[in-house]
Amino acid sequence: MALSGMAQNPLIKYILKASILISLILQPFRRLRHKRRLAKIALVNGIKLDAESNLESLFTLEEVFVQRSYADYFPFYKKATIVDIGAHKGYFSLFAYYNVLQGSTLIAVEPNVENIIVLNKNLHNNQVSGIQVVNGAIHTADVKINLFTSESENHSVVDLAKKSEFTEVQGIQLATLMDRFHVDKVDFLKLDCEGAEYEILYQLPKSIYDKIEVISMEFHDLKKAGYTALDLADHLIQMGYEILKLEHRVTHKNLNYGRLIARRLKIN
Repeated sequence: MALSGMAQNPLIKYILKASILISLILQPFRRLRHKRRLAKIALVNGIKLDAESNLESLFTLEEVFVQRSYADYFPFYKKATIVDIGAHKGYFSLFAYYNVLQGSTLIAVEPNVENIIVLNKNLHNNQVSGIQVVNGAIHTADVKINLFTSESENHSVVDLAKKSEFTEVQGIQLATLMDRFHVDKVDFLKLDCEGAEYEILYQLPKSIYDKIEVISMEFHDLKKAGYTALDLADHLIQMGYEILKLEHRVTHKNLNYGRLIARRLKIN
């Protein structure tokens, strides 16, 4: 058995090296395929996106424009107020801009400076000037906070990866944001903030909830009591909402995440 193990060891090493080599050989072909997918999405939706700035975010782009993750209960072709929290590179903001009437109010909030640069570039390339861009993170107080930056797609004020690198950003209360832009009502609040959604929603005053019609969000279970999708749903119900969608998604990582949509109940 010892001899058999010794014989298998070099074989395993050879297979691993061969796999790495094959992956490196195929990498340019995968990149070309991804470029074609990005170009097709841009063409079909009538938007301009350069591959250099947006290719690594192809999955997020597909979520918005192909899977249409935020289309349910969106106020299509109406004059509306849309707030995009966790705007990333501006894909949902672009989606919203092209699907509401002129004169709508659109606010995009993104804490990461690198993403803000690409977001503004995407807006400029599409000649979009009607979106208010805010470099900051929605928080429970208007104070400086840490933004953990362990992964390019998963910046968060919650240290999900543990011992991550971080940078300091400006925290902004949702109430402060609404006051700044003279917003009395939010028709559609989009949330994608990598675990920060719990403190944002748990600490949000009822008076602000009463001004928000639809909340459409990605949630991340934080694997502790009180911080799961069901806990969020229960809280939103207590705040006067009905839950329209709650679903977990397939994941290749050791986490639970998915989508939740809630709509404020009408009071007769």
